[in-house]
Amino acid sequence: LARIRAMPLRDAIGEVVDVAFAAYLDNPRLTRAWVRLADVNRLFPVLVRSQDSIAQQLAADLAQREDVRVADRDAAAWLLTNMLMGAVLAAVWDDSPRIVRDRIRASYIEMAHAYLTAR
Repeated sequence: LARIRAMPLRDAIGEVVDVAFAAYLDNPRLTRAWVRLADVNRLFPVLVRSQDSIAQQLAADLAQREDVRVADRDAAAWLLTNMLMGAVLAAVWDDSPRIVRDRIRASYIEMAHAYLTAR
């Protein structure tokens, strides 16, 4: 997040999406194994807290941006973080995706940008 603070908002959103995609979608078999281990070991509460920590940092970063106009930046960051992770995990488990990675990326960037900049 620190690296993208100076980027235009749309580019910064794309960078966040790219990092998430690389971390989870570049090796879906590894991600599936990780999710299965988390389930068996009842680690999902830890994962949820981890995502919330990321959302809190994102909210703090959004609060510093003049191009972000959404009123509740904390809720926006939480929603955007969890929506991205939901899309990523759905893509990990979909062996025959109807919506491919590039379309998910483009649509998420457009949606997040429109939401964050709406008056």
